[in-house]
Amino acid sequence: VTPEFSSFSNTTLGVVATNADLNREETTKIAQMAQDGFARAIYPAHTQFDGDIIFALSTNSEAKIDPLLIGTIAADLTATAVLRAARISNQLS
Repeated sequence: VTPEFSSFSNTTLGVVATNADLNREETTKIAQMAQDGFARAIYPAHTQFDGDIIFALSTNSEAKIDPLLIGTIAADLTATAVLRAARISNQLS
């Protein structure tokens, strides 16, 4: 039996914050890459029925760091955070 995808209408929000010196385009790319963490941890992810989104921001208070490195780490940490939150939620219920 195929589940009704309309019943999977949950939304997951995330924030990636860094102090690296980044411009707007680099910060956007980090948010896009961090979305991969949702796809690694949530099934199905990015459906038309949910509002999954990652926000990214930078204080620009430190040196320039490769945004692709930050985005790769952000994707890994996003997946870890989603799984950790699900485990904690299950323990509380």
